[in-house]
Amino acid sequence: CPACRERDLVVIDLEVGTHALTMVSCAACGAKWWRRDGDVVEVAEVVALVEQDARSRRARRRQRA
Repeated sequence: CPACRERDLVVIDLEVGTHALTMVSCAACGAKWWRRDGDVVEVAEVVALVEQDARSRRARRRQRA
């Protein structure tokens, strides 16, 4: 962890659209951060990406219906 130097971290990998997202959390100090395609990003960027992907999926479903 960059905040407290703890090595035991919780890492959750997700795929949203064409992007690889990773949420990293430190149980020792509570620090959390996100990566998109390997780059550190703010949580607001992650939320925007998920919202955009959800809109795209809904639009594709409507086109198929």
